Amino acid sequence: MNPVSEYGRAIQESAGLLQKEAGRSRLAPETAERLRELLETVRVGIRDGHLQLPGDSAVAWPDVMESMSAQDQQALSQLLGSIDPLKAAKAPPMVFAVHSALQRFEGDRVLLREVLEIFVEQVPLILARMRHSAADENTGAVTGLAHELRGAAANVGAESLRAIAQQLECDLTAGRFEGICAGVDLLEEELGRLRVEAEAFAGGELQE
Repeated sequence: MNPVSEYGRAIQESAGLLQKEAGRSRLAPETAERLRELLETVRVGIRDGHLQLPGDSAVAWPDVMESMSAQDQQALSQLLGSIDPLKAAKAPPMVFAVHSALQRFEGDRVLLREVLEIFVEQVPLILARMRHSAADENTGAVTGLAHELRGAAANVGAESLRAIAQQLECDLTAGRFEGICAGVDLLEEELGRLRVEAEAFAGGELQE
């Protein structure tokens, strides 16, 4: 599972949802919520250099609302069509995005360190629950846990862990169940890398 490919999948799924809803004056609530999630993934891909837009001009992103107009839907569809995932940077997401994490915590390194320590302690419990649910063939539970882990990882700046969790969630949502164990293995490996970075951050060795 390649974490970088999640951005291309997000573009494709977003475009597919817009095509499905084309011409409707009101999006289904679940469609609007899914579009918000997918577009946040696309934004992250552009921000981190994994996706490219033609030209250097700023792009206005229409807000996704249930009452989104057909014109805004078309504008969003065109925007998605202009993004080129084939020019994605080869570098994977950062293990620990210190700068963005500190922005989220308003520059409070002590608070971020404490929350990060709790997160690192909790991840093995989540992975154990994933493995247990996978063994019981409860793919819905694994999907929910992947979603939970993705959100928690994003909150503390664990970008590579977030990317893997999100890819696993996308695969399961799309009915691709064969990669569950491999996905959990990847998460476990990435957690080891995050531990190293978290220890460096706690010791003051990792700066913005």
